[in-house]
Amino acid sequence: MKSKNKYAKMPLKLYAFFVFIIMTTSETQAQQYIEKNNALYLDTISQLPAGCKKEMSGYYYSLKAKYPKASETLVSYANDYLKSKNVELKNSGYITFRYVITCDGTPKYVELLEADASYKVTKHDPKLVLALYGFFKTLDRWRIVYDESGQPINYYSFISFKFENETITHCIP
Repeated sequence: MKSKNKYAKMPLKLYAFFVFIIMTTSETQAQQYIEKNNALYLDTISQLPAGCKKEMSGYYYSLKAKYPKASETLVSYANDYLKSKNVELKNSGYITFRYVITCDGTPKYVELLEADASYKVTKHDPKLVLALYGFFKTLDRWRIVYDESGQPINYYSFISFKFENETITHCIP
């Protein structure tokens, strides 16, 4: 009888352990890159909002759906955001997020692409990547695009940050 109680309490101990781990993990530690189909994703649990068709209708540039802020403005905002998070740029290169803008105007399925200044695939400091991803998540004015019948559609988009000499110098939305 005593051994039954020992095993009966085991799931509760295991549960308490996982709750402890989850509660003590910071936001940046919890966010991880997920490799899927030879790509790195920052967002793997997204689902299309109810009412969105599963098909993608093209890229933002063919649908005239560029983010409604100038690239220079986004560069300034991104540099300010990184400074506010105490993130330093120590090398040069590119970080690009490729994603889907859903029919309700929210970005989902965010893929991470990283390159050095010579366009060779590399890995940058995870703090920098996560800080830029945090900045990306503050952008909330994505355009909703409609098809010929008036239905909102999903489309692909990307935003690429070029950084050198300890600052973001270009942003291609």
